[in-house]
Amino acid sequence: MIQKLKISGILLISCFCPEYVQSNQNQDIIQVEIIPGVESNLIQWNFTEPTEIDSLILFRTESLRDSFQLLNIIPAIPNRYLDEGVSSNHRYFYKLIYHEMNGQQKSSNLDTPPFGRPLKMNKYQDIFVGESTKKNINNIEALITILIEKQISESKIFPAGFNIKALSLLLSSNFRGEYPWLDHLPVHDIFTMRTKLENELWQNISKQVKQKIEKLRPYYRNKFLMIPQEWMKRVEKGMYLIEKQINYLFSSFEYELELLNKQEPVRVSWIRSEENHNWVDILLLNPDQLFGKDIALISDQNLITILYPEDAIPGSVVSISIPNNWYECSLAIDGIHIQNFAIDHSQSGKTGISLQNGFILNSDLDNTFIIPETRKPVRLNELMYEPESKSLSIELLYESEVIDPLIVSVNNTNIWHYSPVYSNKQTIIDSQFNIPDYETNIIWMYLHINHESSNIKTMTESFPIITDSKTIWSRNPKDLTWEQASVSTMGLKNQLQKIDDGSGVIPELFALYQNYPNPFNLGTSIKFDLLKKSVVSLYVLNAAGLIESIYLDSEELTPGSYSYIWKGNHHSSGVYFVTLQAILEPYEPVVMSRKMIYLK
Repeated sequence: MIQKLKISGILLISCFCPEYVQSNQNQDIIQVEIIPGVESNLIQWNFTEPTEIDSLILFRTESLRDSFQLLNIIPAIPNRYLDEGVSSNHRYFYKLIYHEMNGQQKSSNLDTPPFGRPLKMNKYQDIFVGESTKKNINNIEALITILIEKQISESKIFPAGFNIKALSLLLSSNFRGEYPWLDHLPVHDIFTMRTKLENELWQNISKQVKQKIEKLRPYYRNKFLMIPQEWMKRVEKGMYLIEKQINYLFSSFEYELELLNKQEPVRVSWIRSEENHNWVDILLLNPDQLFGKDIALISDQNLITILYPEDAIPGSVVSISIPNNWYECSLAIDGIHIQNFAIDHSQSGKTGISLQNGFILNSDLDNTFIIPETRKPVRLNELMYEPESKSLSIELLYESEVIDPLIVSVNNTNIWHYSPVYSNKQTIIDSQFNIPDYETNIIWMYLHINHESSNIKTMTESFPIITDSKTIWSRNPKDLTWEQASVSTMGLKNQLQKIDDGSGVIPELFALYQNYPNPFNLGTSIKFDLLKKSVVSLYVLNAAGLIESIYLDSEELTPGSYSYIWKGNHHSSGVYFVTLQAILEPYEPVVMSRKMIYLK
């Protein structure tokens, strides 16, 4: 009887709905599947023949006894549409049509229109969706992150104030940096995490999250416009990545914790400027080791004693107000200086000081974080400033894979453009520049990489230099920490020491003198003294780092004085660099440049 009524209904619709009557060959051109969800139906379609259309017309009815009503005009791509706000008490029938250029109409199956009955929201789904309204869950990865956060919160293994949200993001992010914990969690949370690694939560968390996802599937699968096969694959991938990420994070934890434990028990990590006043944030890494000791900030003969609560925990922060006339400062324990740093009162915002004593400008991290410094393919390796001659010597160290041009700038002025010469090993290059007077007591060095493939310039390093006294900073090659030095090792590995006799020989393989005259408008003399038998290259680069002239190309020379004339004929006015490279085994290649100014 029911079957007869259904057939009669279809015939009745055929009589009174002209759009329902069309040739069988134009039906079923659009194959439609309806996937019910909570108070929604997901409509997915595919074409059985090639089409070149932009949109489809979607119709809907609750009963085949009634005419189809226009629901929406929808894009043909992507091939799905979510019909929301429909009741679980009704079935909904759908049809899709489109018109070709010749006016011919083609559609989905009209004899047996696809239909779906929405599901009713259960209590668990209702509570979760209500709690998550403001959390912007717009894909399955975001849902997994929220469920990880919920599972960790329900375990109640962390104290109040622990950043569970950051931990959840880390577990679900597939992050593969060198320092995942230090990059994502404040120091006090890392020390707290130390006692939680053995908890059974981590062994079961992917299974528990998967169970929660299954309960929420009827609501979120349609919300994310996913068909069942896609949902299943994405869930399995998400669970696999959670387990993989946990293994990676736990293997990295001990390494990062050891890095923290190797530090002094207290260090300056942030300098903040607020309302024209500077604050130094001091991070207590191991307060127990500070018991009975005097901690102070020292500048010249001035001293500020640092007091901290007796119940301070590892990772606590003490903020100290700094006088406006302090530019160079040291952190000391019992009078022993353990950290030196510059304070630039003209800088706004926050400046982070990394574990390697590098400076990170305007970081958006909270001051409870500590910043490690990852190894870079090119880096500033040594800096020396002479206030009497206002000369700045810069040493770069780059790895063999570096190919993009480098730019070094002082404050807002580019002073050195360099295109690395290919080498299959680490290469050291240095150069010397005259720096104009600046009103401030501090100048900032910036290293940029000019990515040729994307034409984007990226700042990779910044470092401040005090200009009222001779200053030498170099990186310790073992851990890349910036340290103040008494002698320069320009052009050599930083663990080697040489006597700073003021002769200008940087390094002790050759002396490349400033060209004369400079600036010049016809020709200029280039002279250098070679101190040891070496393989030497001598060439002139333009400001873009391209070679303009080659005088020596990997030629073996004996010690002595050498002189060449560079003529500006056929060259445009501008800045050029004469560059000398010497190779003496077993040392790294030593490179030095001088800036030349050609004026026609």
